[in-house]
Amino acid sequence: MEPVPDRYARGQEIRDRLDAIRERLAVLARARAAGRDSIPQADFAARAQEALDRRHTPRLSLARALYWAAQALDHATQVHDKAAATGRGDLAEHQRQAAFHRDAAEADRLRAAGLPAARYLACR
Repeated sequence: MEPVPDRYARGQEIRDRLDAIRERLAVLARARAAGRDSIPQADFAARAQEALDRRHTPRLSLARALYWAAQALDHATQVHDKAAATGRGDLAEHQRQAAFHRDAAEADRLRAAGLPAARYLACR
């Protein structure tokens, strides 16, 4: 038997959220009717910061992805260099693969450096 209080609590949580949304919509409708000056400056600042965070999140994610891709390519380069140094497999192929991975890692670093969010990665 499923506990009834959990279902009731979830329904109440949804109703509370809907009430908060309706209240916020009412505040915004009154502010729109009264003009921009009636909205507190702190509200504008909070909304501006939220918009800024949403705008930079994809760029930061891309910069992080490029950073980690460069790290993985560096590792692949080291593996091929080591295999070439120990004489395992085709020497020319290992050298070609190492050069390819080295160039790809550098390209990823350059792409990440060109992004505005790359300065955040420098702090890590």
